[in-house]
Amino acid sequence: GGISRYVASADSFAPIVPKDINLTKQISSIVEESSGVLWFASESDGLLKYTPSKDSDKLGEFSQLTINNGLASNSIYSLCIGADGKLYIGTDHGLSVWDGNKISTYSGNSQLSTLKIKTILDDEQGRLWLGTQESGLLVYSLNELASNPNAQPVATLNTQNGLSVNTINTIYNDKAHRLWIGS
Repeated sequence: GGISRYVASADSFAPIVPKDINLTKQISSIVEESSGVLWFASESDGLLKYTPSKDSDKLGEFSQLTINNGLASNSIYSLCIGADGKLYIGTDHGLSVWDGNKISTYSGNSQLSTLKIKTILDDEQGRLWLGTQESGLLVYSLNELASNPNAQPVATLNTQNGLSVNTINTIYNDKAHRLWIGS
């Protein structure tokens, strides 16, 4: 596993993770903040933050966040930057959130602290869709989650609602606001 960047002038890829960060598993998700900061989810090594250099010829700086920094788990499946600017982190032990300064975990919420969250999507209506392993789709209000760590989902969708299986690997919201589910 690792992270590489395409170098057009050389028509090749170059690994970019510094030697002091040991990646033992694959990268499962990448998102970019409006500031240009990149976040990389690792399947066993936590979360990597890449802050680009102001000089485009130089490599930026990496930092690593793990359970020691408050993550629910070092096994991260998915990342999503919500409309509220927060980074939502789906792990094999529930949901964590980076607010720009620190990581919080929904450890008091029995449902959010036990789920394997495989994919996350926020929609234009202020909802956070969580695709899980074996528990279907859970839909939360972003406002409710922000004010109440014990918030309950506004909807739980599974095979009883027509899903073919209860493991959701990916969610996509198209331009016509249709939700597509990959299982």
